[in-house]
Amino acid sequence: MRQASVSERMRRISSMRPFLKGDQIFEGFPGSVFPVQF
Repeated sequence: MRQASVSERMRRISSMRPFLKGDQIFEGFPGSVFPVQF
């Protein structure tokens, strides 16, 4: 069930403005950056 959770997270990130940098996705938030590693 871990995979489903990751898929949902990816979908949520895709919904926003994701910045792809190598193997990391930097979610652009006002005043903060959330690095997500896969």
